[in-house]
Amino acid sequence: MAISGPAEPAEAHREIRFLTLSDRARAEATSQQRQPELVDRLIKSSISQTSFRSDESRVLFELTVPNELKSGLAQVDNLVLVLDAESAAYPWELMSAGNEALCIDKALVRQLQTTKYRPQIGARAGTSAYVVGDPLVSAPFRQLPGAMAEAGAVYDQLRGRFDVQKPATKPSALEVLAGLYQKPYRIVHLAGHGHYEPPTTADGKARSGMVLDNGVFLTAVEVGQMQQVPELVFLNCCHIGQTGPETPTRTPAVEFNRLAASVSRELIEMGVRAVVAAGWAVDDVAAKEFAQKFYECMLAGESFGFALKSARCHTYDLFPQSNTWGAYQAYGDPDYRLDPTTSGSPSASPGRVDIAEFIDAVNHVGRKPETGATTPFSRGPLVEQLNALVQECPADWLEQTDVQMAIGYAYGNLRRFGDACRYLIAALAGEGETSTTTMRAVEQLANFEARMANDIAATDPDYAQELYASAIERLERLLAVSQTAERYNLLGGAYKRRAAGESTGRTARKMLLRACEHYRQAHLLTLQRQRIDPYAVLNWLTLATILDEQVPDADALIDRCVTTAHEQFSIDRRFYTAVSIADAALVRALRSGRLGQNGQAGEQEVAQLLAHFQEVVVLAVPSLGNLDSVCTHLDVTGKLLTKIQPNRASSRMTVANLAELCRRISGDQRNGHVVEPVAAASRNGSAPKPATGRPKPPRRRPGGEGISG
Repeated sequence: MAISGPAEPAEAHREIRFLTLSDRARAEATSQQRQPELVDRLIKSSISQTSFRSDESRVLFELTVPNELKSGLAQVDNLVLVLDAESAAYPWELMSAGNEALCIDKALVRQLQTTKYRPQIGARAGTSAYVVGDPLVSAPFRQLPGAMAEAGAVYDQLRGRFDVQKPATKPSALEVLAGLYQKPYRIVHLAGHGHYEPPTTADGKARSGMVLDNGVFLTAVEVGQMQQVPELVFLNCCHIGQTGPETPTRTPAVEFNRLAASVSRELIEMGVRAVVAAGWAVDDVAAKEFAQKFYECMLAGESFGFALKSARCHTYDLFPQSNTWGAYQAYGDPDYRLDPTTSGSPSASPGRVDIAEFIDAVNHVGRKPETGATTPFSRGPLVEQLNALVQECPADWLEQTDVQMAIGYAYGNLRRFGDACRYLIAALAGEGETSTTTMRAVEQLANFEARMANDIAATDPDYAQELYASAIERLERLLAVSQTAERYNLLGGAYKRRAAGESTGRTARKMLLRACEHYRQAHLLTLQRQRIDPYAVLNWLTLATILDEQVPDADALIDRCVTTAHEQFSIDRRFYTAVSIADAALVRALRSGRLGQNGQAGEQEVAQLLAHFQEVVVLAVPSLGNLDSVCTHLDVTGKLLTKIQPNRASSRMTVANLAELCRRISGDQRNGHVVEPVAAASRNGSAPKPATGRPKPPRRRPGGEGISG
């Protein structure tokens, strides 16, 4: 819904214009006459106190919203208000259409109309965050211990996934500004005193923003000087969320946009994707609860709109008499997420109305290992959650191939490869017009078979060979139908894992030669499209090094991989894109022989490589699944060196250094927070072992072995 102020400010009884945007072919325009003195009095009364007065909120709603829109508002669950500076001054969140305020009843997000914006926005920052709480202030302002407590709580939530410094105690103005410009940030959180003054000078300047010491403010001017734009800014400062004039004086829209821009407006105009700003003084304890719940949801992969509603409802439940839950004016895309690869958390409870909803829930669980988390977690609870979903699934749904594929992919991502293969085999066996089995299902079945074979090669080598043979046959048949880089990469990976598990060096070399050639073919196929695939190239060069094969212009290819990875990471922010940069350093170390040095020289090389991987950790925030993949790659590389070059002292030293590098990566420490090694999650019994039985199609209602393990 778009809402704007009066066209003629001089009108005695100004009107508010509403434009309702929906899924219809028309946009319905409505206007509402208002008495400015009455409405302004109600607004000031609502925001001048921290207690919630439901009667005032209901009167404000009745006077402001046209009758023809009131019934329609009651029927929507999600509401985006597109506001100009005039209408942004209204406390829409507090208005009540019934028993509950709008922001409690609906996922309400604002967007701001503006004719000013930064034409070029810098690339999104990595995973740095900046938190300030209760900066040093001068009289008549007093220190705010509650703001410092909030900043500390936010820091504790962010430090598990973000590069964030512990908030300083009473930082000076210089310290706050120095920290702001120290590096690019994805998140900026400010908690303290806020101050708003309408412009009173001819140049339109006003002292509005976060209060610092000696009469200094952190204003829109300082924030606007940041070269790279934060994605999310949270301003928990009283009155800092104001965007329009505080007095009845009116000026033309364009002139007003230039003269009375507040910190929130400037952040929006400079390209910040999501802004949360307190529109009036807030209760300290309630504000801390709101911030904690908001970040809890955002870090879990929820959308901006969902996180806001959850935080508001949570705060309302704890503090129903306070209006702090309605104080936050939130601007941005309601679907914005800190991690764009996630898609929210569908309910895990029974009673879904259709198959699509069930598949969404399964997909959400399956994607969890590939997303970051605020604290380390094992796969055990996720497997249990997926098991419960499958147990709840109606029998006729389980016979649908799209359901079987979704379950198979989810189990595979949770490293339950036996269960994954069972469901994908069942999907491939589907018949009739309702079958929706895709080529991707065949690719992933082969991928999971090869990875399962790698896991059981030591305990059941005969069955591992069967799985390798099955995976390779499936992929070769797919390549006979259509050649793609993805299929060549998967086939190269299957041969590489099989080579690592072979009992003789001769057979291992034979398998490795095939793997090397398939990675090279993936590279050549990508090159035909004027692109380069770092994954294929770096795997090809790693295997060629182990096989003592010469690759012309190898160093130039590595340079191109690094450049491509940097460029792509600035777009997709994916861990597997960023890790190519560290992998390139690893390939250089293998090719030069530096990793095979003994003593201090070898230790220095391990330390340098660890620094490359730690840089990736800071940039991309890996999940445990990501770290597991990195360590698996290092482990397989070491096994291949042992198979192919068993008598070289330098190779034995390289294997030892790779093992040490893997140990340090899996026990990586960030901001004093130790990430549990992936191997430990299995040893301590927190996650069930992957099923290793031969895959069979699932029963109509799967249960027992193959589901719970």
